[in-house]
Amino acid sequence: MVSAIALYIDIKYQPHSIYWLGFKLFGYLVIIAGLVFIKIRERVDSNWKIFFTASCFALIFGYFGYQDIEKYKTYLCLDKFGLEFNNMRRSRGVPVIPVDWYEVTRSDHVVEWRQKDSIAGHHRKDISVDSSCTLIFEEDGYYLRKINRKSRNLNISTIYANGKGGDSTIFRYYDGDSIRVVTKRKADSIFAAEKIEKDY
Repeated sequence: MVSAIALYIDIKYQPHSIYWLGFKLFGYLVIIAGLVFIKIRERVDSNWKIFFTASCFALIFGYFGYQDIEKYKTYLCLDKFGLEFNNMRRSRGVPVIPVDWYEVTRSDHVVEWRQKDSIAGHHRKDISVDSSCTLIFEEDGYYLRKINRKSRNLNISTIYANGKGGDSTIFRYYDGDSIRVVTKRKADSIFAAEKIEKDY
């Protein structure tokens, strides 16, 4: 029953605190110890068979434990580039994450942030890191008001140089089915015309 509840919490809420990691690793050890204890108490199998069975379970749960530890490291890495990274974004001219946003999805090296209400303006940010926890890419999406029933968006893509020169920023303007790259000055003028406050 406890393991079923823990599995539900892990899948549904994906907690990533050090306490949850410790709880899961301890749970794996309890399961292995319990299985070995049952086998010894039953006295059906030989010592060799009990050792082999315990080794197999240890390998299986050891693999899951390793995956959980790696996932926890990834969460710690992605957390570094959340709200607390906003001051660095401002200094580099990159759109910030508003304080009332929330995380939508996380994968191994990507996290997506969204605004709570789908209104005009900044509504999305995707953050990507590499396997060494180096920030490599961010993309920000802005909703613009429709003109002649055509949807319009402006996306800002930032590629971090990480000591290999300056960061690269690309502004893409979407007008219906057409896409074109625009300058920062043009992007600024679009935001001004739309009365959207810049956050970079």
